[in-house]
Amino acid sequence: IELSAPAGLWGRADPTRLRQVLANLIDNALKFTPAGGRVRVTASVSARDKGFVAVSVSDEGPGIPEPERERVFERHFQSSAGVEKGGLGLGLAICRELVTRQGGRIWADAGERGAVLTFTLPAA
Repeated sequence: IELSAPAGLWGRADPTRLRQVLANLIDNALKFTPAGGRVRVTASVSARDKGFVAVSVSDEGPGIPEPERERVFERHFQSSAGVEKGGLGLGLAICRELVTRQGGRIWADAGERGAVLTFTLPAA
């Protein structure tokens, strides 16, 4: 796992809930990344949302098909790219709930290889 964040970057969040979100996103990234692949966690000032910190978790797995990128945050939905990995399809729905309750948002994009899941939280 590679971590990258600038010094002095602060966000406002419930630390327990933030750990839950990060643990879930990192667990998913590790699950879908093939052996020898990389998982990256980056934090920065959000380019999309002024006054927010953005945290991204990227993997080198199969990615999430474009039509499913919003649906992966629905309860019990699983991407067709990851059906063989199992699970209940609740983790990302829980992440969205925890992030939105703290004033942020979460979304999925395609990365160079694999998927990138990004969430924002208010900057401190």
